[in-house]
Amino acid sequence: MFLALLIWGLSLQIHAQVLLAGFDDLTMGFVGKSFTDGGITFSNLDMRGGPSRTFAIQTSLKDTPGFSPPNYLIFGAYSPQPGFLLTRFGSLDITFSGEATAATVYAHTVSSANILTLQAFQNGNVVAAETLFASEASSGFAPLTVLGEFDRLRLVASGAYDNGAILLGIDNVSVTIIPEPHINGLVAAGLTLLTLAYIARRSRSPS
Repeated sequence: MFLALLIWGLSLQIHAQVLLAGFDDLTMGFVGKSFTDGGITFSNLDMRGGPSRTFAIQTSLKDTPGFSPPNYLIFGAYSPQPGFLLTRFGSLDITFSGEATAATVYAHTVSSANILTLQAFQNGNVVAAETLFASEASSGFAPLTVLGEFDRLRLVASGAYDNGAILLGIDNVSVTIIPEPHINGLVAAGLTLLTLAYIARRSRSPS
């Protein structure tokens, strides 16, 4: 019994939480200049000359790789009728509570000379990045993944064509959060108490 409790406590200590923004609980249309879904906040949209800095939810039943119907995220505009739509994009910030070890953004774009990069930051410094060349994306789709220890993300388009902007839609943004240090401390304290209780019980048992 004690061994089972010990294993359970250790599993709590190393367990990581995965946040997921799938946008499917949101209503099609504009959702503001900043919004949160699944514990992940999207803000600071720059469309590189586009008329709006407002995020929008688009509905599409199209079978798109990496996208889960019905909703996904686009920028500055949306179609009131369900259908697949990509809109102009420059950059955005992705934030969350805690420290992360992994993140993935599923992106759908169209071929161009520009690139799309997912950057991971720790204390203001870039610690990891993955870049997608829009001209090389398979059928316009590719996941972007970063690994390491980081506290925020930035998705940014760049290049010499059209002020660096690309046409883009994203879905299923996931962030793996590591346990807070105080949670690990509580688990360790709990394991210590369990150990002491087990030792005391064994010492009182008849030999």
